[in-house]
Amino acid sequence: MLFDYINNFKSDPQVCHIETFKSLTNSPFVKECIEKFRNGDAEAKKRLPAFTFHASFNGHKRIVKNARPSGMIMIDFDHVADDDILKMRDVLKDGGHEDWGVRLCHVTPSGKGVRVVIKALKNHIYSECKSIRDFQQRFAHVIDMSKYLDEVTVDLARLSFCPTAEDIIYFNSCLFGESAEVTQFAESQPKQEEPTYSKGNETSAENQRRLPIDRFVIIVCYDSFSVNIHFLYQ
Repeated sequence: MLFDYINNFKSDPQVCHIETFKSLTNSPFVKECIEKFRNGDAEAKKRLPAFTFHASFNGHKRIVKNARPSGMIMIDFDHVADDDILKMRDVLKDGGHEDWGVRLCHVTPSGKGVRVVIKALKNHIYSECKSIRDFQQRFAHVIDMSKYLDEVTVDLARLSFCPTAEDIIYFNSCLFGESAEVTQFAESQPKQEEPTYSKGNETSAENQRRLPIDRFVIIVCYDSFSVNIHFLYQ
């Protein structure tokens, strides 16, 4: 269940290990960039390291055709009302129900979004899920937050910008393997984040735009995704 990270928006992907993750989330540089971004410096976000939770790229360019699905699903919630922000924090601060498969939950760099990473389990909750979007929609329904779901976070090359350790609501080291070390950060205050896109080549992860993702993922990536999940749970 490998996924990658990049040092900044223009760098090549590398395999992310738990030591790397902890180092980045505790980095003074990351904290400084996020503070600048939240104070209006839009360019500061591009200097942040980021994770590719959906896939690894085996040392190749971060584009969908090079992606090797990780078995993890990234879920974004946007424009969350204040009362529901508190509800999400209370529900997810301990990972929620074990069968949900939550591995990570954190406030996004803007301070206005919540990102959740789950393992694509094959259980009674996700038994009918066959794509990234299926898992996202099912999880959002289970925690009663479907109205806030950002449904464009479905391509395998999607980035997740690094949070600070203080912005982490819940972390489970099963994100990197099966021996769990659970850390809770109950004081975090999640809110929503506005997704950003840039113009250009539609196959480049640096130049993302709105694609007919359902068709694209199912036709091009579904076989490898489902084989990956079957491998993990056979």
